[in-house]
Amino acid sequence: APVEYDIRGDELIIRFPKDFDGKKLTGEAVLYCPSDEKKDLKNNFTLKDEPLKISIPAKNKGLHELHLSWQDGGLTYYFEKKIFI
Repeated sequence: APVEYDIRGDELIIRFPKDFDGKKLTGEAVLYCPSDEKKDLKNNFTLKDEPLKISIPAKNKGLHELHLSWQDGGLTYYFEKKIFI
């Protein structure tokens, strides 16, 4: 199952597939803005059974690429998606 995401107000909410329920995930989330590197956001995270929430500054509107990488049980996973904020 793919990673799912929502944008609610000034927050990006990322939900990992059900396959990861009950597991501790450690990784990095990057919001990359191709047109302005000053809008790039990088968040390291560790979570279990909860969505990842990233606050988005008001100036960060526009096209971004979401790059997610995380580890579980010695395996590394990667997800990339273009999103419009």
